[in-house]
Amino acid sequence: MSFRCIVGLGNPGSKYVETRHNIGFQVLDRLAEREGWSYQSLAWVSLRMGKHQGVSYLKPQSFMNRSGEPLQQWLSYFQVPIEEVLVIVDDVELDLGQIRIRASGGSGGHNGLRSIEEVLGTQRYVRIRCGVGKCPQDRPLEDYVLQSFTPNQKEAVKGLIEQAVEAVDCCQSEGLEKAMNLFNRKKE
Repeated sequence: MSFRCIVGLGNPGSKYVETRHNIGFQVLDRLAEREGWSYQSLAWVSLRMGKHQGVSYLKPQSFMNRSGEPLQQWLSYFQVPIEEVLVIVDDVELDLGQIRIRASGGSGGHNGLRSIEEVLGTQRYVRIRCGVGKCPQDRPLEDYVLQSFTPNQKEAVKGLIEQAVEAVDCCQSEGLEKAMNLFNRKKE
């Protein structure tokens, strides 16, 4: 199984570029850089889209908590079933650098995934969860995910992005089961 649509979740705007919540955008940006494609804005649907070798790469521009609306509009217009969509998202329940690939499941409290589930009416879509580190108990989650990584985390973030790119490649070329077997294990 290969995916026709790969979606990175994040928030639009320069102030959010390197925040924990934008790791999905950062993974897509790395894919674009590696493969040499670029984005175009689709104002009619509030998305930025890149296309490469028959795969569409989408960055919803409606802010995280409303990610489902532009995605649903795009999927309907191009008649792409949710089974052919892969979503890349940050996860504060995973250690920085850890990856989890799931064939389906709940939002885990993530507003972007919750929006997709509410708008599309299903939890049955593939997602790659990218660990951005656990939120300290004394910090509001909303503040934590909208902060940039610390300078001493930069190398780990770079490694996380590269690993997520490899996970996308594996999902596309080797299939979901193989990708889950390779990437759903604790980092040493």
